[in-house]
Amino acid sequence: MKRCKIDVGRPFQVRQGEAESLALQILQRALGVGATLVYCFIGAFILLKVTDVVVGLRATDEEEFAGLDLSEHSERAYMLGSVAE
Repeated sequence: MKRCKIDVGRPFQVRQGEAESLALQILQRALGVGATLVYCFIGAFILLKVTDVVVGLRATDEEEFAGLDLSEHSERAYMLGSVAE
């Protein structure tokens, strides 16, 4: 079995060729993160558009005026002006 020697004397020293390798790894990871963000944005946009077409994402003006708690859940959240017993 071959043993590997680890150089712990100079941990922050960059050897020749390692700087380019590190820069390439950072660039590749940055491109991966960017591609993931674009993919997720497009996927979420498509899902929201399909949901908007099928059931709608916004409440109507009448529902907003009546209160979303009443129109969405059929219950009143706040009994303003009433006396609690």
